[in-house]
Amino acid sequence: MRVKKFVARTLPEAMVQVKAELGAEAVILHTSEIRVGGVFGLFGSRMIQVMAAVEERPLTEKAVAAGGASRPAPPVHAPGPVRQLAPVAPEPPAQPSEAPADRAAPAAMDEMSAFRGEISDMRAMMGQIMSRLEQPSSARPLEPQARELLAALKKGGVEDDVASSLLSRVRSRIAKGNGDWTEANELARMLMVKDLSGVQTVSPAGRVVALVGPTGVGKTTTLAKLAAHLALNQGRRVALITADTYRIAAVEQLRTYSEIIGVPLEVVYDPSEVRGALASFQDKDLILVDTAGRSPRNRAHMNELKAYLDVLEPSETYLVLSLTCSHRDASMIVDHYLPMGFDHFLFTKWDEAVAPGLIYNIVHKYKRPLSYVTNGQNVPDDIEVANPETITRAILGV
Repeated sequence: MRVKKFVARTLPEAMVQVKAELGAEAVILHTSEIRVGGVFGLFGSRMIQVMAAVEERPLTEKAVAAGGASRPAPPVHAPGPVRQLAPVAPEPPAQPSEAPADRAAPAAMDEMSAFRGEISDMRAMMGQIMSRLEQPSSARPLEPQARELLAALKKGGVEDDVASSLLSRVRSRIAKGNGDWTEANELARMLMVKDLSGVQTVSPAGRVVALVGPTGVGKTTTLAKLAAHLALNQGRRVALITADTYRIAAVEQLRTYSEIIGVPLEVVYDPSEVRGALASFQDKDLILVDTAGRSPRNRAHMNELKAYLDVLEPSETYLVLSLTCSHRDASMIVDHYLPMGFDHFLFTKWDEAVAPGLIYNIVHKYKRPLSYVTNGQNVPDDIEVANPETITRAILGV
């Protein structure tokens, strides 16, 4: 039996490869999703891996007794069902000189028949799959403008299922209108802007605002930018609290920012110290809280973060995500932070993003509003309120 692995972008493409190389008699042994490329297995392209096998020649029973005559198996006919072996005539009573292997022959042949039956079933399954792949698609072919729109969305980083959903809405609008597909891109832009609308920033009535998120997304720098913007541009009385005592020099970094901006800072090392820090800022109308970057896969870390938030009782909580993150990793992060009860998405590293479609993917999936976007390291300049029009045009490349 010949066994080989095939890798393709989709299962249908892999099946075409299987049929082309191994033929219609091939059977599928295993399918799985893998990542190709990337760094240490991360950020690679998702691919489908199929392990297939084909029997190179008809199986025959081998002689099971030393020096005994072999019994040839009936030929295997594909793709039809495999014929079962004819019933074996009862063996005469064993004589003292009879070899033990002669008595084992019927059992060995039964196992061979069972194996052939499994091969037949797998061939039938393979035939059904290939038949479905070879049937002409009943789906309506895509219009040229639709293909162009999907290509633009994919290039901008929009996931296939999100892009397909948007295209369906565009097609519905066109069908209800004059049927003019030249308006497809403009309709898509309008729908995306609408989906990203409802941007919410720090409320004038908010008192305690917390930033949460994984390590490396820039929470501390973002907090300093927010503090400077709200204190210097809006004249609010701002104070800072940091619970990020795990990173080397994190406290000193925020202390430097607080001195430059001219706002006070309290450091807390345990949830029990939070109430005292809040009480020391009774004269302030806004307290910004920097939490430690926590691995979403570490339950102990997430429980510790939850303990801080339970005491803080923030009026608003922002989940900070980096635009250099993949859609799959970002979704995993959001799923683990949902129990924290965050209210808004805040995206960092716009200036480093190759495909900003991650913003649209995440907002579309989780239905939380946007807030701010950061686009550099400069404090306080490189932060701005998220602009749905700007984001949409960047995704579509217009």
